[in-house]
Amino acid sequence: NEYITEDRKLIEEHLVAVQGIYVENPVERVLKMLKDNKKTELIPVLDVQNRPVGVIKESQIKDYLLSPYGRDILRRKSIKDIIEKVFINDVNISVDKLIELFSFEENLDEIILTEFGQYRGVLNKSAIIKIISEKRIVEARNQNPLTKLAGNIMISDYIQTTLESIDESYAYVYFDFNNFKSFNDKYGFKKGDEAILMFSEILKENRIKSSDFIGHIGGDDFFLGIRYLRNDDFEFIYKRMLKIANDFKEAAKSYYSEEDL
Repeated sequence: NEYITEDRKLIEEHLVAVQGIYVENPVERVLKMLKDNKKTELIPVLDVQNRPVGVIKESQIKDYLLSPYGRDILRRKSIKDIIEKVFINDVNISVDKLIELFSFEENLDEIILTEFGQYRGVLNKSAIIKIISEKRIVEARNQNPLTKLAGNIMISDYIQTTLESIDESYAYVYFDFNNFKSFNDKYGFKKGDEAILMFSEILKENRIKSSDFIGHIGGDDFFLGIRYLRNDDFEFIYKRMLKIANDFKEAAKSYYSEEDL
C-alpha cells in the first residue's frame, strides 16, 4: 500500500476537483461553464495530457463582459490569450512548503495540485489557511507531552517523505541512553524526566540547520534527521553526533551522587 503522510491526508480533505478546460477549446466554452455554474471562480486550463498550464479567472472574464464590445473582443481571443499563471505543485507537497509559499508570495490566491504530472484539483486561499491551522493542531497532538518534540507519527512522516527525496541525502540517527533503567531505579522518575528534558535541550542547542528534524520516540529514545547535500562531508555529521553524546555525558554527571560518580 502507498504510505499516505499526515500532510497528504490534510491536503486531500481540502482539495477541490474543479472542472478544467482544455487549452484548445474555444472561449465560448469558458463562458458557458461560468454561466452553468455560478459558483465557479476559476477554471483550470489543461493540455491534451491533462497537465495544468494555468487558470482562467471569472473576475477577468467579467472585466471583458462589462466593457463596451468586450464580448466581441473576447470571442476573437483564444484560451491561450486569456490564461493566467498559477502556482502548480505535486499533491505530496508538505504543509511546511505550503506555509513557505504562502509566506513569501503576497498574491497567492490558489495552488493547483498534480499527481504524476496530471491535474488533481485546486486549493484556494481559505483552504490553505485551514490546512495550516489544522496542521498546527495535529502537530500539538502528536508531540511528546514531556519534551514537546515531534512524536512517532511525525517521525514516520519525516522518514517516509525524505526517503522519497531524489536530490538530497539524509542521515537518520537513533539515540538511546545507557543504563537508564538503573538510573531511574536509584534516583526516581522525576530525575529521569529531568535527564530526558536536558538531552532534548542538548539536541536543540546542537541543531545547525533549520532543516534538522528532532523527534522524541518516547522514554530515553530520540531521533535526529539531518539533510545533507551530495558534497557535504558525512564525517562532519558523525563528529556532531559524538559532540552531542559527549555534551550529555558531561551534563549528566550533575545528576549523580559523588559516590556513584
